[in-house]
This record gives sequence, structure tokens and C-alpha cells, in this order.
Amino acid sequence: MKITPASLFRFLVNRITIIKSFFIYRDVFIIFKAHPRPLPKTKSSLLHKITNPKKIHDIYINLERNFSSLDTIIVSRIKHGYTFFALYEKDKIICTTWISNHQPRFIDEIAISVDLEDKSIWIRDSFCIPEHRGSRFFSKIIALIIEEYYPDTTHIYSDTVISNRSSIRAHKCYGFEKQFNIHYTIIFKKFLIRKADKSNLHLNIFQKNKAIVTIDNNFKRYVADHLA
Repeated sequence: MKITPASLFRFLVNRITIIKSFFIYRDVFIIFKAHPRPLPKTKSSLLHKITNPKKIHDIYINLERNFSSLDTIIVSRIKHGYTFFALYEKDKIICTTWISNHQPRFIDEIAISVDLEDKSIWIRDSFCIPEHRGSRFFSKIIALIIEEYYPDTTHIYSDTVISNRSSIRAHKCYGFEKQFNIHYTIIFKKFLIRKADKSNLHLNIFQKNKAIVTIDNNFKRYVADHLA
């Protein structure tokens, strides 16, 4: 194979990109807000509120969403006041989500929690099975949850990362609008840099006055205590 200046340059750029992505990770959390919107009902849709951790675990497994800390996260979310919902369509689970109607949303990757307004709920960890994405089931599960369990809700909050385009489309389809971003960078899996846009919501930030936070045992203990 003949090596030319152009091919050598492409090779080096490719290697630098791989090395950079391994040692430096950047992403952006988008915080969304919406007002409740009624949607047409369908007789085939059935919403279930599930409080048993074992049943929630089994649903995650059936949806092929297994990961090492699954049971810890389920127990922690219930402990912190989150409620799990599943939307069934003809006896098949189509969509699931967790709801908080009073607890702050703790973002464990960056050790920041966002306080909720009165009469607001926070949607998190929503999941629709791949073959039904784009069919407005995300909007449907939100509408049913509010109608059946939180009818006094005035605002709905949610979040996703900027790289999750399908989630962003689903949020916009319901009527969510971006409120603010939280940018972050993780270097060598050891150091964390965060920058939050101005917001009307109160943020509780671990080691707020530090420009660079060390991901050490203190950080990990704080995250474990607040994980939800």
C-alpha cells in the first residue's frame, strides 16, 4: 500500500479522534418543559402503576434493558419517591417511564439536582420499544399519567442528552420546549467540568465553586446517596 501525505494525515486524524474520545467525553443535558396536553384516548391502551421492585425488574429484563446496577437503581428511585408506569397496548408493554411529583431530578453523571416547581412532575428514563418509536406513545403515556394520577399538574419537566435525537423528537412532538442546557466534560474518567445555563429552577450542585471536580470517593459517595 502506497503511503501518501493525504493518507497519512487521515490515519493520524482517525487515531487522534479515537484517543480523544476514549480519554475525553463531552455531552449536554437538555432540560425540557411543557404544559399538559390531552390526547385522544384509544381503547387498547392501558396504563399500569407498578410499585413492586421485582415486577419492575422483570419488565426491564423483558424489554432487554438489563445492566449491572439495575436493582440498586430501582430500589433507590422508589426510596426517593419516584413512581414507575408501564403502558400496555393489547397486553404488550409498549412504553415505560418514571415520574417524580415532588423530588428533585438528580443527574448522577454530573452530581447536579434540579428542584421542581409546585404542581409539576418530572419525567425520566422513558423508554419505548423500537418498533413503536415515532408513534406518539411517549406523548400518550404522559397524557394518561397526568389524567389518571396527577390531574392538578401545571408543568411537566424532562431531560435528555443532546446526542439522543429520537428522544428530542419525541419531546418536541408532545410540545416540550428547551429551558436550559447543562454542558459537561469528563477527562480520563477522573475529572469533571460542568457549565449550566441560567435557569429559573434552583440547582443543587456538588462542589459548586470548583471549576474542576475530581471524581473521587467523595464524589462517588455523594452520587450514591442521591442516586435516583
